[in-house]
Amino acid sequence: MPNEGLSEAQRFRFTVLQRLESDAGRDRRLLPEEEHALDRIVTKTLERIRGANCFELAEPGLADLATLHGLLSSLAFRYEIRLTPDQHRMVRQYDRWDEEFVRARVYERIRRGEPPWVETV
Repeated sequence: MPNEGLSEAQRFRFTVLQRLESDAGRDRRLLPEEEHALDRIVTKTLERIRGANCFELAEPGLADLATLHGLLSSLAFRYEIRLTPDQHRMVRQYDRWDEEFVRARVYERIRRGEPPWVETV
């Protein structure tokens, strides 16, 4: 099974992108159940990161947030799907997930209970 061993965020990304590719030429959009699942996965990921006692323990959650960022970027730019304002800010402001200092700042914002995409890091 191709999704075996993947996180929920990774499985979701794979499933959504696979569906969008199979819908080539049609009206591409997120299905209502996908929108709901995306919100749930983002919320769950933020809670997991917030609960980590240190940056190193938060890394798997931050990796999932990076996966979701990549999905949102694909939705916005490749498939031209309209994002929510928070999703759009996340795509625009966090394009350097590969930089540890960016992930560390995002972790600190989440630990303080602040949405990570309110301000530019």
